[in-house]
Order: sequence, then C-alpha cells, then structure tokens
Amino acid sequence: MKGKAAHRARPIANRPVRAAVIRVESKIMNIRAPQRGVTIIELAIVLGILATLAVAAIPDVNAFIARSQVRAAADALRGALRAAQIEALARGTIVEVVLTDDAPSSSAASLSPSTSGRNFVVRAEARDGAREVLYAHEASLLTPRVRVDADRAVFRFDAFGRLRAESVCTGAPGAQCAIRLEDGAGDTASRAVLQVRVGPGGSSTGCNPDLPSGSSFACS
Repeated sequence: MKGKAAHRARPIANRPVRAAVIRVESKIMNIRAPQRGVTIIELAIVLGILATLAVAAIPDVNAFIARSQVRAAADALRGALRAAQIEALARGTIVEVVLTDDAPSSSAASLSPSTSGRNFVVRAEARDGAREVLYAHEASLLTPRVRVDADRAVFRFDAFGRLRAESVCTGAPGAQCAIRLEDGAGDTASRAVLQVRVGPGGSSTGCNPDLPSGSSFACS
C-alpha cells in the first residue's frame, strides 16, 4: 500500500516543475529577433540603382510619348477627313477640312489656312456662301509635340464625297495628298513619324514613311 501511494504521489510532486518548464518555453517562443535599421551606405546603394534604372528608361519613355502623340494626331485628322466626307454627302454641299494655326474658336470666316497648321476645323458652306464650323480640334494643346507638313492646307469635299479639283494634288493620276506628322520634341532615337494620305476619291489612309518598301504599313 505504501509503495502504491508513493507511486501515485510522483505526478503531483512533478507538477510545479512542468509548470516552470511551460513558462520557460513560452518565454523562449515570445523572444523576438532584434530589429536592425538601414544604414546610410545601404540606402545610397539602393538610390544609386534606382537612379541608373530611371536614366536607362528615359529613351523608352520618350519614344512611347512620341509614338502616342503622333498616332493620336493622325487618328484625329483622319477622323476629321472622314467626318467632312460624310457631311458633304449628307448635306449635298461643300464641306472642308482646314489646317490652321489659329485657335479653333475663331470664326469660320477668319481662319487662316496653313500647311503647317496643327489645329484644324471642319466647316460647311451654306447656300448663301456663309460657312459653319461643324467640328474644331485644337491639336496644339492635345498633341503639342507634333509638327505638321501638308501638301494642302484645305481639303474640300463636294456633294459626292470626293475631293474638289482645287484640293487634288498634282502628279500622276490618282496621286494622293500627303500630310506628314512628326514628333517635334524627341531626339533621333525616339523619333516618330506618320503620314496621312488623301486620295482624289476622298478616302484617307495612314502609313509610316520610315518603313522599308513592301512592309504592310509602309508608304511606298
């Protein structure tokens, strides 16, 4: 009986020890690793790497901006030419696209056409000879980096949606008028250029004069 009682008392005697062990283990688990701050040298190295990457990315950013602005200018101009053609057919009268350096808010009668004009308006002729501005585009604000060099400053569409004789470019039959759009702020590496061509029938196309002949988007 005494042996059995001693045997049963052992777990009771070990309880304080187990509790102490548990407390020690919990303290060990709660110990956090010491935190170390960033030194000035490490910060300088990181900033140097970031600066190098930024400088290397500048040409790519310039090229992207150049392509985006030239493409936006070409799309806007082709949209205006198409709108003028549709309006001429719908109204049965002359509708024209005028390239100008004047603000598009100017009156239709006072606009000064220019072959290097970055702004343009679509205007229609009324029966009494007056002109009505249907659409105006201020490209000097929307695409300020783009330079324009056009064969014609005014593209006039007749009631059949074709270019009138004064707007057709001279040359071989079916010759197209070219409007060259080029980024004017980037360097040679980030240069971007497109051409909008208008045929005697009134339709317009876009092409890249820098691409070699035979390419899908080349001008020749």
